[in-house]
Amino acid sequence: MRTFAKKPKATQQTTSPKSAIPGRAHFGQSREVSSLQRLIGNQAVQRLSEANTRDVKEDSTTKITGFGHDFSQIPVHATTPMPVQPRVTTGVPGDHYDNAGDRRAEPAQDDHRPTDLDRAAQAPDDLARDTFGFGTLRIIPIPASAAGARSSPTMPTADGGEQDIFVPPPTGGGNTAPANPSQVVPTPETDSCEQPRSMNKIVSGSFLGGLTMDDYFPDLSGQGFWAHAGTGGPFDTGTQAGGNAQLFGVIPSPCLPSQFHLEQTANPVRFRIGGVAHPLEGTTFDDIARSGRDFSRAPSRQEFLGGGAAPLGFIISMADPPSVNHGPSRPDVERDTNFVSSLVGPSGRQSVSWSQSVHVAGGVVTVNTLT
Repeated sequence: MRTFAKKPKATQQTTSPKSAIPGRAHFGQSREVSSLQRLIGNQAVQRLSEANTRDVKEDSTTKITGFGHDFSQIPVHATTPMPVQPRVTTGVPGDHYDNAGDRRAEPAQDDHRPTDLDRAAQAPDDLARDTFGFGTLRIIPIPASAAGARSSPTMPTADGGEQDIFVPPPTGGGNTAPANPSQVVPTPETDSCEQPRSMNKIVSGSFLGGLTMDDYFPDLSGQGFWAHAGTGGPFDTGTQAGGNAQLFGVIPSPCLPSQFHLEQTANPVRFRIGGVAHPLEGTTFDDIARSGRDFSRAPSRQEFLGGGAAPLGFIISMADPPSVNHGPSRPDVERDTNFVSSLVGPSGRQSVSWSQSVHVAGGVVTVNTLT
C-alpha cells in the first residue's frame, strides 16, 4: 500500500484570499488541496499550483501594464456629440503637445465657427476692405471736382433775351450731344460703370428726392424767377413766363459718381424779340456753359440714392427754369427751344430731349408749354 507524505508548508504555493482577480482559485490549506494530494500526489499538486500562480501573475501583469497603452478592447460610447476643435493636440501627459491641448481646452467648448465677417474684422485694413459680398452695403466717397466754382453766375436779364439759368460741367468724356431732340436715340440700359443706366426728365409733377428749384439755385430763391418750385411744368409769375424741369441720370450704385458729368444743349429754332430774329435763332449752343455756373458740384448738381418714386440706383440730377421777362412795357417775344440733356460717363452717355415754347404779345403770355 502506497503512503503519501505532506510537504513542508514553506514549499506550498499560496495566494492571498484577498486577491483582486475575480474567478481565480485560492490556493492554501483546504480540503480540495488535500484531496488532490491524495489522488495525484504532492508533486502534481505543486506543479498545478505553480501553473495557476503563473497564469495569475501573467494575467495581472498584462491587465495592469496594458491599461496605460492599449485601448483597443475598451468600447467608447459618447453620450453627447462634441465638436472637433481644429488645432487641438494631445500627447503624453505633461509633454509639449499635451500642454498645447490644455491651452486649447477652454476655446474647445465654444461652438462658434468663424464667419467671413469675423475674418474680415481680424484682417489688416487693406485686406478687410477687399472682403466684400454683394449683400454688403458699400459707402463710396465722392471726391470734390477739380474744377473751380464760377464766382458770378449769370442772372436772368430784363431785355427779353436768353433767360436760361444753368451750370457748366467738366469738359471731356463721351460723344457729342445731338443738336435736336429728333436725333436722340435711346441707348440700351446697362449696369456698366462706363456709361449711365438712363437719363430722365420731369416736366410735370413733383421733383424727385424732395428737391426744389431753391435747392438747385439758392442764390435766386425768392426773387420771382419761378413758381411752384418743387414741381415741373409751366409757370407765370407776372413778370417771368417759363417752366420748371428736373433732369436726372441714373448710374449703378457701385459706380463712382465723380466719373459722370451733366451736359445740356439748347437749340432755339425760333427766337424773335419785337419781331426781329435773335442772333441765337437756329444755332445750337452749350446751355450750361453760357450760364457761367459750376454744375460739377452742389448746389446746382444734386445727388441722392434712388428708390421709392425714383428709379433704383444712384441719381445725379440738375434743374432748369428757362423763362423770359415780360410786361406791358416789354417787347413781344417768341421763343421755341429744343433741349437735349445728358449724363456722360467715361465712354458713353444717356440723353433725354424736351422742348419749351413761350410767346408774349402786348405784355400778355399767349403760349407757354413745356413738353
